[in-house]
Amino acid sequence: MIALVAGLSIAAVVLQPRRIHACAASLGSATPALAIVGAALEGWGLRLGGAYGHALVVLGLGALMAALWRIRHWSGGWLLFVGLAANALPMMVYGRMPLLADVAATLGLSQAVGTVLHGSKDVVMDGALAAWLGDRWMWQWPGSRQVSVWSNGDLVLLLGLVRTLTGPLPAPPSVGPVAAPRYIRRTTPSRMFRRPSA
Repeated sequence: MIALVAGLSIAAVVLQPRRIHACAASLGSATPALAIVGAALEGWGLRLGGAYGHALVVLGLGALMAALWRIRHWSGGWLLFVGLAANALPMMVYGRMPLLADVAATLGLSQAVGTVLHGSKDVVMDGALAAWLGDRWMWQWPGSRQVSVWSNGDLVLLLGLVRTLTGPLPAPPSVGPVAAPRYIRRTTPSRMFRRPSA
């Protein structure tokens, strides 16, 4: 998923610089900063693990959702937000992304339920939440033996990204009513047509 998103993002920068400029102009500076902080907190939380790591994951995902809320007016923005929310909910509950035990067995992993998979964001789980929102769809990259496991939220995020890259450009930010220049505001009809003094 990360490789695909990175590839689409690089293609967008190279092939659609006008779109990237319009998107950046409508963001402001707070949204990218919030997204960077959220991603960093989530990453630290996944590395740390335990109760403190779980708290950092929740804080990071909250910051990412706040950042995506600000772009909901973009074409595909709602899909991005819903996809992130679908991924965030199980991660907030379990502290990591749940991987169905059946899928883990299909991948050749024989860990028990509740086992954190070393070097990944996943934890082996069972249950309705893991079944609906956890990593469950397997896809093998053509020409390689690497298998990617995707969640329903990942698929919605991917649709949102494609829609954002192919839909209409975001509207420029509104600046509100434009004030008249000072020299016009200070000039009143009584001053403009003053009779010359004798």
